[in-house]
Amino acid sequence: MNRFMVWIGAAGLLLAVATPAAAQEARKGLTRNILEVFAPPTAEQEKKIATTVQMTEEQKTQMKAVNERYRGESQALLTKYRSAYEDVVKLMQETSPDKGQVNERLKAFHQVHAEVVSHEVTYWAEFKSILTPAQNQKFWNLFEQTRVRGGGQGGSGAKGGKG
Repeated sequence: MNRFMVWIGAAGLLLAVATPAAAQEARKGLTRNILEVFAPPTAEQEKKIATTVQMTEEQKTQMKAVNERYRGESQALLTKYRSAYEDVVKLMQETSPDKGQVNERLKAFHQVHAEVVSHEVTYWAEFKSILTPAQNQKFWNLFEQTRVRGGGQGGSGAKGGKG
């Protein structure tokens, strides 16, 4: 998780010191991708992770169990997230949206967003516990290459997990 915290800190620093145009672009990318960056891996990505970090059969079984549980939990959260987003959009499409209602719906949306991200961070912390220190280093190198620098798409352009 230390590597994760370094990346979050670096992103914050970039946003704080970048030129206005660069900061705006960085915020746009960060906002657009954060749910994808931290989404649990797809089945294809699970295979790549297992191969890259040389997981044992027991670790693969543990990974699948964690992934299945989190995918199920994530679906409910993502449904809630989409609904909160649609509420804000629907309200904003009104001829004269009430500012108080907009702010209430935005707060609700941001709360759900925080729940989704927190859930995904918890997932990665549990996933990390499956790995040895050496595997963990290999994994976070892969994570950085495919998700952080790769735009949250898992490397080969495949979408992040459905969770």
